[in-house]
Amino acid sequence: MNKNNKFEANKVYFTISIYALVVILVSVVMVRLIPEWRDVKRIVREFFSAISPFIIGFFIAYLVDPLTRVIQNRILDRIKWFHKNQKSCAFTSVLLSYLIVIGLVVLFIFFIVPQVIESILELLDNLAPFYRLMNGKVNHLLANSALMHENPEIRDQIKRNIPTIFEEVTSWLSGIVPQLYKFSVSFVQWTINIIIALVISIYMVVDKNRIKKNLRRVVRAFLPRKAASAVFTDVRECNRILGGFLIGKAIDSLIIGLLCFILMVILRMPYAALVSVIVGITNMIPYFGPFIGAVPGTIFVLVAAPYKAILFVIMIFVLQQVDGTIIGPKILGNSIGMRPIGILFAITVGGAYAGVIGMFLGVPALAIILYLFDKVVERKLEKRRREEGDFHE
Repeated sequence: MNKNNKFEANKVYFTISIYALVVILVSVVMVRLIPEWRDVKRIVREFFSAISPFIIGFFIAYLVDPLTRVIQNRILDRIKWFHKNQKSCAFTSVLLSYLIVIGLVVLFIFFIVPQVIESILELLDNLAPFYRLMNGKVNHLLANSALMHENPEIRDQIKRNIPTIFEEVTSWLSGIVPQLYKFSVSFVQWTINIIIALVISIYMVVDKNRIKKNLRRVVRAFLPRKAASAVFTDVRECNRILGGFLIGKAIDSLIIGLLCFILMVILRMPYAALVSVIVGITNMIPYFGPFIGAVPGTIFVLVAAPYKAILFVIMIFVLQQVDGTIIGPKILGNSIGMRPIGILFAITVGGAYAGVIGMFLGVPALAIILYLFDKVVERKLEKRRREEGDFHE
């Protein structure tokens, strides 16, 4: 206290008190939530289900916005009338972007989806003949092999396990139909959510400048100028990492899927559309994606044309090499700036906690975390340099 017996605030003690209060409040909340964890998970699940159109809409807007900027800045803005009428230019660019995206989706639905369904139905029809063929070949091998005659226990073991193996494969393949039925039942709900998400994404793209302006105002209101500037820089870099990876990987996977389809048609392999869609989608996962897509693709080809299964495996291996050494680096460049060990770690941890989506999003997420951590370390080191002078790290 001072001479007038007035209380003098102490910033250090005040900060400690705030931290202590926050820790106590968080502890109380956690103690309250842990015994009712099931209800908490249900509420969180319902909440994310309710806002799913907004989440989907954000991702749609995030992916469409680069196309909108290209159309607006590199095409329409060069036209004299649009250059003078920027509002019309912005509206037209958004309209053309969504027409292009919706057109591509419609083409996919009308040309690719029927072929995929036809391939699935044909695959299910070929299961029984394939089982009889393979069962006959194995029985012939067991009856005429000298090794089997000399080791009857091996022969008996193989005979016992063959039906089980084919039953598992048949069950797995047959499960595709119930999954398709389940998908068709929820198709109406998904359609409504997608329509709502599209509308939300359009509003986000149209109002992106206003949204950015309001977010900047909030950051500047609560942070000092230097800290706010650092936040803006970090957000731009994180956006570059995430956007570069998502868009680049989508283009890369589309090219790989098309190349797979063309090669399968040239080599007259069965189920070209179905397998190419699987290979293109799984290629979104770095490193492991092509091999994940090769497993069901090999099984499908094996069912219809066993002698072409090895050729298919060789084709996928060549595609993976071309993608890893030529196509991928050209499109993605150094957008994530991670070493292979980091990518493998992100895929492993992301897959363990969030499945296939985690395997895909784990890579850019870890890249962003590492970038932010590196910035924090660099700022700490810079502070030490100022305080202690130059030192060896």
